Amino acid sequence: MLQLQHTSHFVSVLSVGVGVAALACSGSGSGGGSGASAGTGTSTGTGATAGSGAGAGTGGAAGAGGGLGGAAGSGASAGAGASAGSGASAGSGGTGGGGGAEICNNSVDDNGNGYKDCDDAACFSDATCIATDLSKQQMAGFTLCGKPFTFNSADSDAACQDYALSPFPNFTSKCQYATYSGTVTFYCAPKPANDAIGVRWVVKTQVPIETVNGKSVLWENLGGEFQFLSGGGSSTGQLHSTFDHVGSVLHEEFVGYHKLGVKSDTKADFHQWFALWSLLSNAGGPHVAGGFVAPIDAAQLFGGT
Repeated sequence: MLQLQHTSHFVSVLSVGVGVAALACSGSGSGGGSGASAGTGTSTGTGATAGSGAGAGTGGAAGAGGGLGGAAGSGASAGAGASAGSGASAGSGGTGGGGGAEICNNSVDDNGNGYKDCDDAACFSDATCIATDLSKQQMAGFTLCGKPFTFNSADSDAACQDYALSPFPNFTSKCQYATYSGTVTFYCAPKPANDAIGVRWVVKTQVPIETVNGKSVLWENLGGEFQFLSGGGSSTGQLHSTFDHVGSVLHEEFVGYHKLGVKSDTKADFHQWFALWSLLSNAGGPHVAGGFVAPIDAAQLFGGT
């Protein structure tokens, strides 16, 4: 199999207590809440009278909540209230938006979680984002076909075991360490070609932080390997991914694609495996930790049944 292409930067965390912002170097990066920290600029609001100034502060802490903090400030007395309002507007200058729903095409982080537009998990199912992704993966004009299927952690572990027992695995395995579950959908090439099928997956995973040689190591999902018919090799990294560091576990949600060349009567399984990487030199890896097996029946997919 080919060597896996490392498609995004990775940050190894030396302390379990490091927050999500430490992951900003990887892919889309977290950094959620940076708007909130900018909002601490509402400390100028303490120049307002008593409770009104505090109200401005909570407006900023709500996460870059600009207008809300400003409204609280304006409720304070005269000139000091105006000053508090300007402090809240400093919050709105942060990278975060408010606490509203994410809009998938306005280049703004509307919900203030550190991700915007198609990189936000709220937009992973957005039709325009999917069409843009397909175009980037040389699948412009492909349309949804067949029925989606889901896989759970047990399915993922079984796929990992299959990889570990394969004749010539390219990576070592780390089965039953991380959990993976997700949904796989298919996209067919425009007729009359019927010569390619796109596979798309949206996966949720939880990866524990591990102590290796006395150091805390954060493993990140970066690409993996695939097998289809007589071909196989490295998979590209996730097209979109979000991170959330909860205690000693990394929660990640990501989207990936693969384009398969087929004939009208091709019938075979597509194997996709996910690999964990760390930049810590003595941590080892990469390790295949999970995956899924998707049945590909070209006649059924192109026939729309």
